[in-house]
Amino acid sequence: MSKQLYRIDLNWYGENHRFFRYAEEADFALTIVIFGLAQKLNLPWRLVNNYIRDGFDRYLVQVERKKGDDMSDNPERKTPASS
Repeated sequence: MSKQLYRIDLNWYGENHRFFRYAEEADFALTIVIFGLAQKLNLPWRLVNNYIRDGFDRYLVQVERKKGDDMSDNPERKTPASS
């Protein structure tokens, strides 16, 4: 399985935090981000993990793209003009 870029949005007591992480699975990306948020907030990982995962609408994980995609099919991508 190849790595994908995930966008993870977390809601920590009304504060919205957005992260981007490469991982093979969405659950692993979420775990990495929760660990990072716990470090940022200087709180125990388990406390942050339990709050995020036990609540309704406290996280959203979306695939942005697969690693290695050149995004050439993206019409908004700007390419340099050839000389």
